[in-house]
Amino acid sequence: MSMPPEVNIAVVEESGPVELERPVSWRAVLAGVVVALVVQVLLAVLGGAIGLAFVDPTRGDNPDAGTMTVIAIIWWTLSGILAAWAGGVTAGRLSGRPGTTTAAWHGLVAWAATTLVILYLLTTAIGGIVGGAFSALGTVAGSAAGAVAGVAPAVTEAVDPFSGVETSLNDAIGVNDPEAARTALISMARGAFTAEGDAAGPAMDRAVDAFARATGTTPDEAREQLTTWQAEYEEAVATAEAEAREAADAARKAASGAGIVSVIALVFGALAGWFGGLNSPLPDRDGLFGTRLGRRPVDAR
Repeated sequence: MSMPPEVNIAVVEESGPVELERPVSWRAVLAGVVVALVVQVLLAVLGGAIGLAFVDPTRGDNPDAGTMTVIAIIWWTLSGILAAWAGGVTAGRLSGRPGTTTAAWHGLVAWAATTLVILYLLTTAIGGIVGGAFSALGTVAGSAAGAVAGVAPAVTEAVDPFSGVETSLNDAIGVNDPEAARTALISMARGAFTAEGDAAGPAMDRAVDAFARATGTTPDEAREQLTTWQAEYEEAVATAEAEAREAADAARKAASGAGIVSVIALVFGALAGWFGGLNSPLPDRDGLFGTRLGRRPVDAR
């Protein structure tokens, strides 16, 4: 009987523990998002409570809007960094590879998902429910509107520069003048003041005749009065245009500053999420958490 051929089997012994590559743990990422959102909400509510504690509606020495906006931006940035750190630590710790770059990537992904969730909440109807908690972000993103609001009252009052002239016309005509005649005269005066080129002269003549008949004055007196009101109207128009340009420039600067601050805050939040995952505590035999002393390989057994 022939013997089977000899088979040489080579056994290769590993010099140490084998590290197993792990895919992304979306459960760990989701847990990090939940923790980050809760921390962000708590810090936003705390910031609002602290801010209200320093505001007294019965006194006039409250901080101005600019100071409150700067404080809100700083608070939002710091709270976002802390929330991203907490979410990164949670995602990294639960990823199965705490204290490694894999855990750091989990922290970064958790930060990115948290940012998308917050933006979604603020741009949908759900944002009405959590709008108070995330009001600080609204302050950052809406600082351009705040800058416009600071200049807008004067512009709003001058939206219709003819309103002052209309009041003067009503006073000059008197309360006994029929409403239709009053409306027609005001319309003629408005047309005379806004007419340009060849139409300006005839429009002024019609307004002078109507005003002279309505007030019982001579055409010269009527023309002199309308000319005075026209100068006031043109001055009001120039003032409104200057204030509108000032408001637009303030809005442009505020929007640019808000964009830069938002990007800086997001970058620091991303770094916090990354380093939070990288520094997520390692488990030890004596307790739930241990101190990160370096990368610990994972046993394949």
